[in-house]
Amino acid sequence: MYFVSRLGCTALLLAAGVAWAQQPPQVIVQSPPETAQKKPAVLIQLSDEVRSSLIFTAYDMDLHLNTSESMLSARVRLTVRNGGTKPIEDLPLQISSSMMWDLARLVEDGSSVTLPVAQHQVKTDLDHTAAVTEAVLHLPRPLSVDASVTLDVLYSGKVKQTTGSESSSAPSALEWDRITDDFTGVRGFGNVLWYPVSAPPAFLGDGNRVYDLIGRNRLATQTARVSGRLTVEYAGDPPRLAFLSGHQAVLETHQDNPNQPSAAATGVATGSFAGFPLGFRPLSLFLSKDQPEMLGGGYLAVISEAADRASNLNKTALNVFPLLTTWLGARPNRPLTLLEADILQPFESGPFLVGQLPGHPNEATEVLVHAFTHAYTGNQPAWLDEGLARFMELLWIERTEGREAAIAALEDGRGALTLLEPDLSQPDAGDGQPLEKAHSDLIYRNKAAYVLWMLRSIAGDTALQQALAALRTQATPNAATFRRLLEETSQKDLGWFFDDWVDHDRGLPDLSIVSVTPRAIEHTGERTGGYLISVEVSNTGYAVADVPITIRSGNLTTTERLRIPGRSRSTTRIVFNDAPQQVQVNDGTTPELRSTVHVLDVNLKTAP
Repeated sequence: MYFVSRLGCTALLLAAGVAWAQQPPQVIVQSPPETAQKKPAVLIQLSDEVRSSLIFTAYDMDLHLNTSESMLSARVRLTVRNGGTKPIEDLPLQISSSMMWDLARLVEDGSSVTLPVAQHQVKTDLDHTAAVTEAVLHLPRPLSVDASVTLDVLYSGKVKQTTGSESSSAPSALEWDRITDDFTGVRGFGNVLWYPVSAPPAFLGDGNRVYDLIGRNRLATQTARVSGRLTVEYAGDPPRLAFLSGHQAVLETHQDNPNQPSAAATGVATGSFAGFPLGFRPLSLFLSKDQPEMLGGGYLAVISEAADRASNLNKTALNVFPLLTTWLGARPNRPLTLLEADILQPFESGPFLVGQLPGHPNEATEVLVHAFTHAYTGNQPAWLDEGLARFMELLWIERTEGREAAIAALEDGRGALTLLEPDLSQPDAGDGQPLEKAHSDLIYRNKAAYVLWMLRSIAGDTALQQALAALRTQATPNAATFRRLLEETSQKDLGWFFDDWVDHDRGLPDLSIVSVTPRAIEHTGERTGGYLISVEVSNTGYAVADVPITIRSGNLTTTERLRIPGRSRSTTRIVFNDAPQQVQVNDGTTPELRSTVHVLDVNLKTAP
């Protein structure tokens, strides 16, 4: 089980969204506020190529929230790089259509220059209002390829929960992002664009485009540096904590009238966030009026008004810790924070979860296994974070329900994965999505879980456990470091595997049993007889497969592994002590384009 954003629900592909997607992006020119410096009233047509070229590498934010009025005012100093192939003269920045741009300045050489701002609205499903306000900043000179520019931008507006009429195709119950006295939570790119971004329009009815852009944005901004200061004008009970992309700040409150009861009081709360890398997640912001209850030896923080919620979750944590410590190490890198909120769909940002928390200990085990994994992983790439969390879920299923149940859970995501993998038989197949550069959750979560399970089979449990625990301590916990650690702990060369499954995307293997040839072994001297069984396997796919070959006869089984490179055949010979009845190739743990289990019954009367 894992949490997804509102866009991860296939039920959102409603007819209204399809109809909307068939319309060309509509540009609605609006007059900017008087404080903005605007270009002459000319409609600037920007290409999707330009919108896709900008890579945001730093956000330094001064945020002012008025929860009673659902108001957000922001000054953001941002650094953006031209990651495209052409210089950019007119630079686009986007925020939610419920907000407007107030001012933009170019910062260079210790001084700032006010830029002309032209702003208009563009329809898109990347924001819960179904549109963005796009500012077009005319630069004094074009931004060269790979060059960066620093900007100071000011913007403001309301962030309210949308209704069905305001959202193009998503049910309003899933659109819970809002700033109010009772609850403040905004999820970021793909839900509400409360901070500056740049992306081409995308619609939920347009295939996988929305999800693709969300993944690409997370991949592009994962090394972005984020810092900020927060001021909250509140009414009623003051906010005590703020979470910026899961990073916690304790707020200092200043009540306007100290003698007034807190439920009717007004005041200001302030806090700050030291710089941190954004990671493979959106920039989100949440407030909490309650302090956490620290449990699980100080590694579980539960924020809930329910009396028994914390104790039940603590029981669950103590239940799952043995699995986590065996595979990932004695202690997480930081606590897991669970914030209870009455929202339909939960939200996850690293080791920070928001949603309706389970009320019974047995209901939360899979969720906590997944979530606690993020508390261990730190700054690892997405496939060694989300993929590892999914892998740990599968290990929990194996422990509690058996190996067959875990393999069935693996199989659940394989069908969609086969559709996404490149067809390398075609000249225009492209490079696919190597794990380190993956932007689709089918790759960095589902395929990565397969990869870790295959490495478990090849290297062994102990070697993989030692490598995963050591990876957390590395300065650069990437694929190359993980391979080095696993080769050291397993004493095996794994270059052949990483080349096809991690460093490159060779698609999936496609196996079949070519032939099974049993030969009787004569009973002579100390030799007890039996059969020498030759099994030939073909791989018409492009990725190498290392799979178990199992011979069965009644209750007797023998298993050996066979490596079949892409576009080739391999043969193994297995000595078996009885007359073989069945041969099985693969056991479901290596994903294939078609079936992941191949079984052939052996008839000795007809065998050659």
